[in-house]
Amino acid sequence: MLLEAEALSGWAGATGLLLDAAAFTQQWFAFGNAEGGEHQIFQVDGTYYKRNNLAFHTSYLEYFERLLLHNWLFPDTAYTFLGLMWVPENNEPPQLRPVVSQLAFQAVRGADRSEVEAEMNRLGFTRRYEDNYVSTALNLFVDDLHDQNVLVDADGDLLIFDPVIYIVSPASD
Repeated sequence: MLLEAEALSGWAGATGLLLDAAAFTQQWFAFGNAEGGEHQIFQVDGTYYKRNNLAFHTSYLEYFERLLLHNWLFPDTAYTFLGLMWVPENNEPPQLRPVVSQLAFQAVRGADRSEVEAEMNRLGFTRRYEDNYVSTALNLFVDDLHDQNVLVDADGDLLIFDPVIYIVSPASD
C-alpha cells in the first residue's frame, strides 16, 4: 500500500485535498476521542467527520470502491470524500488516512434484524448469517449491519451507515 499511498498523497497535494491531521486530531480530542472499529469521529454543526484507519481494507482502491458502493446502495446516508491526511501513529511512520463527512441524522432506535433483513432483501440481498448479506447478482457482500450501524428514523425508514462492503468473485459453475 506504500506506493498507492505515495501516489495518492501526491495527487491530494496537487489538488488541494491533503488535509491537516493536527486540526482533525484536535477536533477529535475535543469531541471525546470517539471512535469505532475503523473511524475516528467528531461532529460539528450537524455533520460528522470521519478519519478511516483502513482496518477493513487491503488497499486504498478497496476503500474507495466501498465508498462508492455505500453511496449507491444507501444514498440517504451518503459520504462526502474530503481528502487525505498523513497521521502519526504511536512510534510508527505516519499513515495516509482518508477523511469523509456525513450529515447527521435523527434516529429513534436501532433497527432489529428482521427490519434490516427486509430492507436488504428489497435491495436484492440475502442474509447469510448474523448481520451479513450477499447479492450474487451484484457480486457484493455487506457486513456489519447490526443495530448500531442501522438505525430507524421517526418515519420508520432505515438509516444504514458504516457497513463493510466487499466486491466478491462470482460463484463458479
